[in-house]
Amino acid sequence: FRRCAQEKDLKNWLSAMGLEMKDVDSLFRLVDLDGNGSVTVDELISGCADLKGTAKSFDLAVLTRNHRRLQQLARALESKLGGDTVAQAADRPPDGATLGSSAGASSGEGAAC
Repeated sequence: FRRCAQEKDLKNWLSAMGLEMKDVDSLFRLVDLDGNGSVTVDELISGCADLKGTAKSFDLAVLTRNHRRLQQLARALESKLGGDTVAQAADRPPDGATLGSSAGASSGEGAAC
């Protein structure tokens, strides 16, 4: 896709659609509608049609995709925590610590990222 993205015809078509090729990787992820790691011509046309317009549409689509990915990761984390929500887990002190305790603070244990 990166190679194709450098071709003049594709650049001209994207420009005519009102899209800038600022971030090839993000564009690829956005138009790979089925998430299989490849983009068909139909996906490219459909995906770009969804993004047609100002750069704000592109940026919003990138943020939306990233948000969905974070939601998936949060659900996976919830599952590993035995069904607790991520918020509940974040409110619970680390094992062996009490609220207000600085246990593990210097070593980074229990630190949220």
